Amino acid sequence: MTKKADIIPAISSGPFRATPTGLVISEASSIDIETWQQYGADLRHIQGALRWCIGDWLGYGERTYGEMYTQALDLWPEYSIGSLQKCKYVSGAIQIDERRPDVTWSAHADVAKLPPAARSKWLDKLEGGMTREDLRLALNGHGPTEKHACPECGAVHKKL
Repeated sequence: MTKKADIIPAISSGPFRATPTGLVISEASSIDIETWQQYGADLRHIQGALRWCIGDWLGYGERTYGEMYTQALDLWPEYSIGSLQKCKYVSGAIQIDERRPDVTWSAHADVAKLPPAARSKWLDKLEGGMTREDLRLALNGHGPTEKHACPECGAVHKKL
């Protein structure tokens, strides 16, 4: 039985009660497929936002209290100091209004060191369908990988 203290309010909504160990869905309510799908989409957004939120939280902690990593490691022991530092760096380098919800955090991390105008150009390309692999190649001075549809299996392969 789920206790009220086990509920995570930030990701609980309507018939969905998130707990530290899973999702409790009220069987008493009739959930239409659109509601079920929307909750899944919301979970996807939360997953994508977590490193941004951790980085912003760390930045606030540093500005306000002068400390952060000891507390963060207590909360997220599965993260290394390096991972936490990267969350903070990327969140600090790319302001919230520059971040693109349809571009992965990892791709943002790849362009974080660039000046804002260059960053914006690459983020536009990523929103337009450029792959992270091609972004990384381009940032390292290489062209995008050439691909072709395989006549034997129909899959898309890199040209060698």
